[in-house]
Amino acid sequence: MAADGRGFGIALGFYCVIAVAVFIFFGFARMSNLCKKFYAPKRFTRGLKHKPKRLPLSFWGWLLPVYKTTEEELLRIAGFDAVTYMRIVSFGIELFFYLTILCCAAILPVNLVGKQVYSMTADMLQPNNYTYWIPPPPPINPAVPPPPPETPGVQGINPPNFYVPTPPAPPGLLWWKYADGVPPIPPLGPEFAGYGVKYDPDWRPKNYVPNNMDTLTMSNVDNKSNLLWIHCLMTYIVSLVVYNLLWKYSKAAVALRLRFLQQAEGVQARTALVQDIPGVHFGTLMHRADTTVLRVLPGIVKEPLKKTVSRVVDVGNKGLKATTGRINNALVSREDQQPQRKGSESMFFEAPEALPSRGSIPSVHAVDPQIEAARQELIESQQIPLVHGGTTSVVAPSDAASPGAWKARPTEEPEFANDPPELAAAFRSVTEQDPWAKAEALLEDGLTVQQMVEQEYAELFPGEVEAVHVVYDLADLNGLCKEYEKLKRNLEDLVDDYTSKKRRHKPIKRKQERVAGVKYGAWGRDRYGVKPVKVDALEFYRDRMNELRRLILQEQKRTKDKSVPSAFVTFKKYVSQTKATTCTQHHDTSTWKVSAAPGHEEVIWGNLRWRQWERSSRFVAVWGAFFVMTAFYLIPIIFIQGLINIDQLRKVHVFAVIIDLPVVSSIVTAILPGLVLKIFLAVLPMILAFMGRLQGLESKSSVDFSVITKYYTFQFITVFLGSFLAGSFLNQAKELLNNPTSIVSTLGTSAPLTSVFFLTFIELNALAATPVGFLRIVQLVLFWLLSRIAATERAKARLWQHQTMKYGEILPQHTITILLGLVFCIMNPIICPMCLIYFLITTSTEKYNLLYVYTPEYESGGELWPAVYWQVISALFTFQLFMIGILGAKGSYTSSVVVPLLFITAIFAQVCSGIFKRPFEVMSLRNAVDLDKHEQELAGLVTEDERREEGKAYLAPALKFDEEAHEQLMAEAQQMDSVLKGEQAVAAEADEDDDEDRASTADAASPRAPLRPPQRRGLAVTGDNAV
Repeated sequence: MAADGRGFGIALGFYCVIAVAVFIFFGFARMSNLCKKFYAPKRFTRGLKHKPKRLPLSFWGWLLPVYKTTEEELLRIAGFDAVTYMRIVSFGIELFFYLTILCCAAILPVNLVGKQVYSMTADMLQPNNYTYWIPPPPPINPAVPPPPPETPGVQGINPPNFYVPTPPAPPGLLWWKYADGVPPIPPLGPEFAGYGVKYDPDWRPKNYVPNNMDTLTMSNVDNKSNLLWIHCLMTYIVSLVVYNLLWKYSKAAVALRLRFLQQAEGVQARTALVQDIPGVHFGTLMHRADTTVLRVLPGIVKEPLKKTVSRVVDVGNKGLKATTGRINNALVSREDQQPQRKGSESMFFEAPEALPSRGSIPSVHAVDPQIEAARQELIESQQIPLVHGGTTSVVAPSDAASPGAWKARPTEEPEFANDPPELAAAFRSVTEQDPWAKAEALLEDGLTVQQMVEQEYAELFPGEVEAVHVVYDLADLNGLCKEYEKLKRNLEDLVDDYTSKKRRHKPIKRKQERVAGVKYGAWGRDRYGVKPVKVDALEFYRDRMNELRRLILQEQKRTKDKSVPSAFVTFKKYVSQTKATTCTQHHDTSTWKVSAAPGHEEVIWGNLRWRQWERSSRFVAVWGAFFVMTAFYLIPIIFIQGLINIDQLRKVHVFAVIIDLPVVSSIVTAILPGLVLKIFLAVLPMILAFMGRLQGLESKSSVDFSVITKYYTFQFITVFLGSFLAGSFLNQAKELLNNPTSIVSTLGTSAPLTSVFFLTFIELNALAATPVGFLRIVQLVLFWLLSRIAATERAKARLWQHQTMKYGEILPQHTITILLGLVFCIMNPIICPMCLIYFLITTSTEKYNLLYVYTPEYESGGELWPAVYWQVISALFTFQLFMIGILGAKGSYTSSVVVPLLFITAIFAQVCSGIFKRPFEVMSLRNAVDLDKHEQELAGLVTEDERREEGKAYLAPALKFDEEAHEQLMAEAQQMDSVLKGEQAVAAEADEDDDEDRASTADAASPRAPLRPPQRRGLAVTGDNAV
């Protein structure tokens, strides 16, 4: 039983009260001294390039300025991703504005006109003398009618066999005889004299209880009614509206993306991420086995096993070479016998005798100078166009190749058809160098991985490489850096606390820290022993940080020998980066994988260690775990649908007493299911983000985008399909078990009724979840509690500064709302204005947060839109499939008329994606050339030091150590320690002197009281009155 009109009204009023209360609280909180920094941190954070404007200090003074904020202002303050996000919200507003007008005007009156709900109530549920079977008890008074059923929605018992087949009928006839105890059907009157009537043993009473909300749905339209043509026509109109909006917003998204790329000045736009570097054994199968399975084995077992594996690999390589040689000889002999057709191509490989180990490596894509000179002369004389292609690269002839080179011989290409025979033969011989063999040989010659990568790109882009940063395994170094940063923050807070108390002339009690020496190794045991002791916190922080500095610098040197197969290559020109990221670097695509680099501030350095086979296996494992988790989540979804079945709950003794109370039943059906569903979904984004990191994604934006995809997919399967199927068939389970063939008619009747559940779910999101999420109550409580404990302005500022927003947590809520609104816009048009309300409230809350609260973690330049585009396309497909199914279940021929829409949508999706996809992936050469020209114009404004610092942007943070900041902090700590020790000494002498001496001593010490340490870098705190 879905929520009825009364339940929907109670839920609507309840949620409206929550929304009004939230906005009233926010109106006061944003102006209070306690919360104003929490609710508008960008107004009070120093160092921001662009700050939002001041809002009026009135209760509703924030609402209108936020709505009037232009897109340019939002772009200036919050960035391209924020503009794209608000455009997605605007897409929802525009879509459901049109659908509210169209569907409520065209579909709602049609649904109200139908009588199907009432006919189901009268025909299916009312007992009668002809079709209703209950074996009557022995009658006490024949005039007394049978007792009414206990619950709405009559449930008859399973009848016995009505007829017996004996005796046999005469030949050519069929007859039946009533079984014992079966009352004969009474005569129907003279007008039915020509009819023969018998009991239908397959008929069952429908377990259906209608309410006044059902008359608004498509279920109220009679089966096979001509009114269903209006629903068919509206399906086409709704699809056309979505096509138009998708094209419009895709075009605008591409324009925004191009603007981002044209303004993408800086090191990121000139840097490429290179993965799967050959020659680096980190991440290979042998390396993983050696560091995992073989690691636990003793050396006496591990070494022979490793040798055995190496011999197996060598035997495999020799077999491959021998097989390749035999195939090559056969093909060569066949070519000698059969003339090659002009323009065709065949490739023959000659296995090397041995892979090169040391010595020089043959130059790849090099040609004999005499042959090349002759060819160029021939081309110039005959004016033959020189065409460069992927398979026409010319390399050293086979006789000049080293013994370890693979040789390939292509036949004549069309562009070389007019070459002399001797030149054509030379060009047929192509040498392809195995990238692993080449890289291993270079490393064995003494080159480091850094030098090898630099040499590779110097050959490909001569004079255009600015910096190369190889990524290292930072597992050990990261632990030291985390401890250093934690102690640094503690020391800064402690010095600030002492300084503040000193400035206010308050007594200072030196903080003590309990230290266990064994926790810090030999250094801790030598200094503090093995038992926990209390030591002065200031001295401990200072000494431990100095020790960590030594360990970090020492570990940084060791880390240079722990290269992983990834590197960042920064070019001097944007054109070079564009070419590198859009071309295939090597024919062996398992190596030298190049892509555009993410922002250096969002790189997940630990995930750059994985090779392609590890990333692929992690991808499969994570998605497998995702679908398993989705299956388990279906269990609470089915339970939630059971909550809205009052008849089922009434059978439970605990609920039987209270379930019939009007308010209780309304809350159970209209409020509780959606609320429980939101609670189950609350922790999901954090789980999905963790899975994204396990998957091996290289940047925070990639993890966030993976959450968007997985969260939408999860809600599509569980919230939508799970709730829809459970709501459509769970309440009719008995009917389906008794008569499985009735599934089609059951779908046509009950599926549109399920829309009432989704209507209450969107109502909850629009009027309760979104406003409450706007308050961020949990973060506000933590801020209030921790701000009471924080002793310094620096510590308090960390509680409200740099609040971040993760699109993966909120964007799927919008796309699932678009899905639900689209699918049920014709089945239940009331859902359209509720979706419109949802996006209108979201506009005010999210735009305020983007302007005044959230600091972006990354800037992708509008890459949110492609993910949303495909989710809207999937919603459109689902809407059309459901309309085909529902119209078919209604017995209408209009379902076949809707089928072509599926093909139209598929064509539209591919055409639109094909036009607008490419600019989201790569920078065009035109943009790159324009940016290079602009860089040349500004060349004099960029100093060499700034250029050098840009080159270090993609050096891992753990490999950087700010000596200046460290020495400055140590000097402040030493100065504070000296002041505190000096005051203690003065206080000890004062106890021994008389009052006059103590007074003079205090006067002498007073000039040292107003200690003010020098300003440290990174402090971004302002006063309460800052603007």
